[in-house]
Amino acid sequence: MKMHQEEEHEKESGERWVLTYADLITLLMVFFVVMYSMSSIDSKKYEAVAAQLSVTLGGADKSVIAAGVGKESGSSFDKKTGSSMVSSKTVNDKEPVDIRKGENEIDRQKQAIADSVAKAEARAEAAAEAKILDNVEGKIKEFIKEQNLSMQVTVNKDSRGTVISFTEALLFEKGSADIQTDRIMVVKKIAEIISQTVNFIRVEGFTDDLPIHTAKFDSNWELAAQRAINVGKSLIGEGINTNRISCLSYGEYRPMAPNDSEANRRKNRRVDIVLIYKTLDNLEPGMNH
Repeated sequence: MKMHQEEEHEKESGERWVLTYADLITLLMVFFVVMYSMSSIDSKKYEAVAAQLSVTLGGADKSVIAAGVGKESGSSFDKKTGSSMVSSKTVNDKEPVDIRKGENEIDRQKQAIADSVAKAEARAEAAAEAKILDNVEGKIKEFIKEQNLSMQVTVNKDSRGTVISFTEALLFEKGSADIQTDRIMVVKKIAEIISQTVNFIRVEGFTDDLPIHTAKFDSNWELAAQRAINVGKSLIGEGINTNRISCLSYGEYRPMAPNDSEANRRKNRRVDIVLIYKTLDNLEPGMNH
């Protein structure tokens, strides 16, 4: 009985190495299969990229790609630098091309295309805006002509946008910021015309340099500010969104003409409505984020 047990033990011990060996062989086989698969995928990837770059940079013909340029043209992969090199045979006897430089060139080309598209869109938007503003300007000029207001209302363009300018005499009594009742219709009509735009609107008040000190206004700055605010309120009253409107006072400090004659002082006493170009929206508070 004892002898039988010893024989079985020796038999089991002799078979264990077979299991260990089989496990080792299986693991080695899996390891090499994985390594081979990774190597094959990387090789194909680098061959395809190298071939495409040679065409992009003016080297090999596109037909070379279909022929499997990586296998026959001598492309190689540098393990130390992590870069792939395309031999001079692939690019018609040109110098070898570093694939990283080629990728950078492709990125630059993509960025250049994106920049060109953005510029084209900006030009299209500017052209559409110009058409709308030209239409607005034409309607205002037609209204000015019909009402014989050419000496009191003007419309022009400057670097900021379209500027509609009202003389003091048209809208206000001297030293007052209240719009005259029989003149309010002029502002309402202008508001009706510019309501078709989507531009930001800045209402700006100006005066001459003659000092003012009344119970209501302590300076020209305050007078010009209140005049701009009252015109802005009139625009809002005609349905223009409040978010589009800002009011600003320059007082006597931004004269259109030298304050050396009454004629010039009349030019400086005014209120301007400015339709700001959309390209300047980023300068408006709250619009740059």
